[in-house]
Amino acid sequence: MNATERPAESGSPSFLPDICQRHAVLPIILGALLGSVLFTLLHSGPGHFDTIYFSLTALFMLWVVLTSIFLVCRMQSLAQRLSIAWQGSLAWLISIVVTVIYSTTAALLFPALIKQLAGPFQFVLHTALISALVTGLMLRYFYLQFLTSQRRESELEFRLEALQARIRPHFLFNSMNSIASLIPEDPVAAEAAVLDLSKLFRVALRKTDQLISLAEELSICKAYLDIEKLRLGDRLSVEWPSELPGFAANGRLPPLTLQPIVENAVYHGIQPLPQGGTLSLQLSERDRFCYVMISNPIAAPQLHPRSDASRLGEEEKRSSSGNRMALDNTRQRLAAAFGDAAVLKNSRTDDTYTVTVRMPLHSQTTPFGLIVEPRSA
Repeated sequence: MNATERPAESGSPSFLPDICQRHAVLPIILGALLGSVLFTLLHSGPGHFDTIYFSLTALFMLWVVLTSIFLVCRMQSLAQRLSIAWQGSLAWLISIVVTVIYSTTAALLFPALIKQLAGPFQFVLHTALISALVTGLMLRYFYLQFLTSQRRESELEFRLEALQARIRPHFLFNSMNSIASLIPEDPVAAEAAVLDLSKLFRVALRKTDQLISLAEELSICKAYLDIEKLRLGDRLSVEWPSELPGFAANGRLPPLTLQPIVENAVYHGIQPLPQGGTLSLQLSERDRFCYVMISNPIAAPQLHPRSDASRLGEEEKRSSSGNRMALDNTRQRLAAAFGDAAVLKNSRTDDTYTVTVRMPLHSQTTPFGLIVEPRSA
């Protein structure tokens, strides 16, 4: 059975950040310490900084913050079954209850110190109100960040679906004409071309929340090149690895990520050349990253008569615009799947155009929350 993908977990999405990770706790601790400094400055007045007051305030705030984080993390599975409004209310109540418990404990253990600051009741009430206000502002900020992230992901997913559904109409018509011309001469080759074409369309209709292996994506690229060879004949040569390395079966990526790059290499690079050219694909692995390098020849800039300059300039602009759009869309697909871990770079040296893609290997999850199941027999 092929590897399948499914959403990481069903239920209401959580607008709270992943505060259960160590890297997320540090900014919150720094925020608590900065709040302690602010309260100390307000208490001490200008020109004076009460270090004892700062130490006690920082200790109290850190206890409240760390305990609240611990309880929110422990109740994360419950919160995921609640609506967003109840998630925020639960986190808000946890912070207030923890603050009341610690402030009451402080009033009982250090009555003389609390009496200097305010009465026990006033101390508990003030700390609870401050906790409610600060926590409410933080939850509001997290919610706005959540809405922004959701909108950005929706826009990306829409663009991914549009890109995945896109197969150039002229490619379909040319492929069908090539297959039709092959039927009386070579029925076996015509049947193979139909199978290659069906493979491309099967992938194009696949859902955007599914990932495929690098080896499967390369087989799609190979099927596309086999179809294009029917049209271009000897003008299209391909340098392909005789045997795919082992990491090609482990890497996961969105379908039709590399195919548009290969299509660009043929459409914008090899096809305009009268003599054609060779498309080269190289694979390598380094530091748990997979590198795919696709190279193709490209026409060198030439001087033309002034009468032809405007026409050729428009053609070059259209070709460059289409190439740039496809590369930008591919960058967005990689960013949606892997974030900053994936990189796409393009370069031109003399008469050779090269696109290099870097992707992480053995990636089990993506920013969209997808989980890739192991391939089973």
